[in-house]
Amino acid sequence: MSKELFLQIGEVFTVKGAELYLGVNGKYPLTPKGRNLLADAVRKISKGEKINPSEHTGVLDGYQINLSGMALLEGLRGKAFLLAGNHTDLGPLSGFWQIFAVNRVVKTATGQEPHWVQAAPRMSVFNNIELPLVKQFIKKISEATHTILVGNSDYGNGPTKMFNTLKRGGIVAFYPEGETNKSLVRADPNAGRVILHAARRFPIVCFSGYPSGSRSLELIFSEGPDCETIGELIEEGLEKTKAGQVLADYTMRLIARFLPEELHGAYAQKSYAA
Repeated sequence: MSKELFLQIGEVFTVKGAELYLGVNGKYPLTPKGRNLLADAVRKISKGEKINPSEHTGVLDGYQINLSGMALLEGLRGKAFLLAGNHTDLGPLSGFWQIFAVNRVVKTATGQEPHWVQAAPRMSVFNNIELPLVKQFIKKISEATHTILVGNSDYGNGPTKMFNTLKRGGIVAFYPEGETNKSLVRADPNAGRVILHAARRFPIVCFSGYPSGSRSLELIFSEGPDCETIGELIEEGLEKTKAGQVLADYTMRLIARFLPEELHGAYAQKSYAA
């Protein structure tokens, strides 16, 4: 088999694998145009080319994005800030529509492309060993889209890399829940600790995203916790993990305000109350 043919076969499997993983034919299918643009982005990543998600929102062809909070973002032009949102698996691309939409909106408002926190590849079910091809492609995604890999010692300290990006004037986006879900799950206390430290120097912005119809997507940006509020929430001397959980829960309740009640999950009215 020639090298060229081998690469072509590998490219087909990579594109088909991405389509299968992202559910392009599921409840929220992509249009033919959207599928072609997604395949183009996947091919570029496979070849090691750099791409900006904000420039590939065409993958959401046929979907209407109803936006709120643009003025808040425009007021942050030229500033570093931390974005925290709900990690839904609802909507096109199994929820990954948020990345394309958030980046497009934030880039339009601020002139900057957000850097997403990306989970390092997890162990496979086979002998608890990472699949080399999965690990390699995850790394390519990170290099191509300038994400911040976390969750694996091979990639360094995640929070440190997040703060370094903020200190350089960048925008960091992450999901306090950590995992995708249809409705909210309780956030990781470590996410709260990240927010706690970031809020001392940088604004925190929340975003809430969900599908409101078969072809309609809602994306709402709102103010996150500030230093004054955090000071009122966290008692002096409170143990670090508990303090992180308190702030993570508070942030998720801010996000839940703009989601339908059926998506509140762990943050339903009486759950993890302040």
